[in-house]
Amino acid sequence: MFSLLREAIRQSTRSFLNVYDVFVADLTRPAATRKLYPEFTVRLYRGDEECAAACRQLSLLEVPSHEVCLRLRNGDVVAIGTVREEVVAYTWMTFTDVAMKEVGGFLRIPANHAAQFDTFITPRWRGHGLQFLLNVPVLEYARQQGVVCTLAWVNALNVRSRRNQLRTQKKKVLTIVSLRLPGTRRIWNWRFGSPTYSSLICQTATRQRAAVSSV
Repeated sequence: MFSLLREAIRQSTRSFLNVYDVFVADLTRPAATRKLYPEFTVRLYRGDEECAAACRQLSLLEVPSHEVCLRLRNGDVVAIGTVREEVVAYTWMTFTDVAMKEVGGFLRIPANHAAQFDTFITPRWRGHGLQFLLNVPVLEYARQQGVVCTLAWVNALNVRSRRNQLRTQKKKVLTIVSLRLPGTRRIWNWRFGSPTYSSLICQTATRQRAAVSSV
């Protein structure tokens, strides 16, 4: 009942008021483990040469092909999860500054950092722990690239997403309260938490890329 109420509040206020939590994963620590889902497999796609294959898979979830190719050519990586050849999940990771459309700003990505964003699990497969399993190869790939920390942000009322962040040993470092004036593009943000990570939220990007949404 409470989860339905939270979701109703989130949907009814998202046009003008939102609260986001920013999480950090320390990749220098041992990776978290969890029981595998035997029929769930994950494949990473990266680079222009794998654009066509990724587009074919993500088109089944109605993700625009031009957006997929743009992100891969930007150097982003996408992990696509399947169950018995059915595409059921995906998540993206970027190594460059990323637009946070929800707060009208950018998240600057420091050296040796990356950001995970735009995670999706089909409704039928939510609640099976697939998001945790989807994250594992993505975070391992980031480690191999010399990344020491990853950033992610989720809506504070999305309890399932918040729990998934914590299950992968991520630490909440920042909360952003975002107020949008109805009928205008004006956005006011209030940040609470780490000054270091708060300073990464800015109005312009140093290494700009395409705008994306949160997990």
